[in-house]
Amino acid sequence: AEAVEMTENEWDRAMNLRSEYWLYVVAECASPAPRLIRIQDPAMRLLMRPAEQTRMSRRIKLADILPLAEGE
Repeated sequence: AEAVEMTENEWDRAMNLRSEYWLYVVAECASPAPRLIRIQDPAMRLLMRPAEQTRMSRRIKLADILPLAEGE
């Protein structure tokens, strides 16, 4: 399954900036119609989503991110 990885530093920055922080993801890059997905305040909106965490990063499934996307 496709996932988005945020480093520990990116996640910390998102937690500190909250609504001023935007996460941009380009999905389906190899297709003729890639999609730009953007989420304001991803730390708050993704906090309770399941994530695979390591000491250095957090991986969140793309399927969990898509419903939170702002208008494309």
